[in-house]
Amino acid sequence: MRYKGTRIQDQAARVTRQAVNELAAIARDRLLVTGYAGTPGKNTYSKVPGDVGTSDYLTERVVKGTPYLGLGLGAQSFSLCTLSYNLGAATKALKPYLQAVDAGRLPIQDVHHLPLDVAMAKMIAVSFYFGEIHLEHLRARFGVRLEDHFPREVAFVLRHGLMEYVGPHLRLTPYGAEHFNGVVALFYAGAVKEYLVCLTDGG
Repeated sequence: MRYKGTRIQDQAARVTRQAVNELAAIARDRLLVTGYAGTPGKNTYSKVPGDVGTSDYLTERVVKGTPYLGLGLGAQSFSLCTLSYNLGAATKALKPYLQAVDAGRLPIQDVHHLPLDVAMAKMIAVSFYFGEIHLEHLRARFGVRLEDHFPREVAFVLRHGLMEYVGPHLRLTPYGAEHFNGVVALFYAGAVKEYLVCLTDGG
């Protein structure tokens, strides 16, 4: 459920991670029993063999890290080295967005330059929408193997049974899917991980 900006956003604090996981497990079990297929950690399903259950646009964006242009209030755009957000991404206020358009300006609120490790982390994090990282597409996009850029992280998820190699993918196991947020965080950019560690250490 997405609560932010809705009339029920005040209920978000009452929804625990355990409750979310339990409901996801119930939905997954029922879908699999009726003939749908979906990998662990992924929240879309399909009965069509080889189909991932999403649009071609989203599949291309998630699996291959293809750049995209976001149009509309708060929309996100992604290039080979930048990530940007249109006006309204935080406030959901339409007026500043319309004023920028009327003035003939691009309604962009923020533009972030993405160094290699940040761009890789972004693509990997989005890849986890499908519960897996397509290793060949990642290497084609950045010219480096996942195992070479994140050797300790890959060794960790394999050793602890959080992920496994399946064809061209490094895929979440059912156990890994239960610890989804923690697994994704392993592949964050170095500076982000250092920041998170400082938070937990009280520094």
